[in-house]
Amino acid sequence: MGRGNPDARNTAKSYYGAARTFHLSPPRIVDVALWNGLKPGVEAQQRIPSGMQMGDALPKGASLVGEHLVTGDGVPDSFRFTLGAAQDVIPAIELQSRGTLKDSVALSWIPVTNAKGYFLNAMGAQGDDMVFWSSSETPDTGFRLFDFLSNGDIAKWTKEKVLLDASATDCAVPQGIFQPGDSAGSRRGRSEGGAMLRMIAYGGEHGFVHPPRPADPKVPWEQEWSVRLRVKSQTMAMLGQEGADEGQSRRGRGMARPQQPNAAQGGNEPPAEKSDSTPAIPNPFNAIKGLFGR
Repeated sequence: MGRGNPDARNTAKSYYGAARTFHLSPPRIVDVALWNGLKPGVEAQQRIPSGMQMGDALPKGASLVGEHLVTGDGVPDSFRFTLGAAQDVIPAIELQSRGTLKDSVALSWIPVTNAKGYFLNAMGAQGDDMVFWSSSETPDTGFRLFDFLSNGDIAKWTKEKVLLDASATDCAVPQGIFQPGDSAGSRRGRSEGGAMLRMIAYGGEHGFVHPPRPADPKVPWEQEWSVRLRVKSQTMAMLGQEGADEGQSRRGRGMARPQQPNAAQGGNEPPAEKSDSTPAIPNPFNAIKGLFGR
């Protein structure tokens, strides 16, 4: 397994967790971590399906479906598992927005295959104040929800209406909460309005164990290996700019992690081809600087 982060290559240290961190421009990432209880710290290799089309970047259209084989010193010979369509990388979120910041902004998306739930939040500056909004019916910004969630948490928080159900295809930001402020706020060096929107689709969690649990509970269950697979898809856009789909929205997906972190693989999605008919994409860094008046 390789080192998928530039900092790791520069310091010659293994790196894990790129799929968990916040990205202003979410890349397509596959993080793979192995805990080898027999030979801790020893490198291993993973043979991946041809459908992943793996290079320096996880390419668009890559699939995890197929047989995965892990080999290495101390790794059991039986360490192979097969992923089906239900465990595959979930598609990018095709998000659209309609309405200005003075209106109720309507958000909609095409149902994401294999998604188990959704969550959206936005933040924007109003003079000296920061305004936060989320799709949850619970009064919380939900920043910690932009991560992998277990199936149990997804089910629990969907029932409590913290997350949107997998059948949801739209929601709306209330009217006026991110509308431009007065000129006085601008003279103080603050933003006159604007908001950064983020959305995540949860692909859930899948587990594999070998050998399977014995039918007889009296028989000791001696596991040779286990795998935990977690999948998500993310996007972001400037709120109030209509048509935040296709090349205008930022996308990210991730898979992690079998057992505990020891090594990682990762990559970035190549930039989409520009079209003369496609409006320019706002620079997220400049957008955030504008929100804070810097």
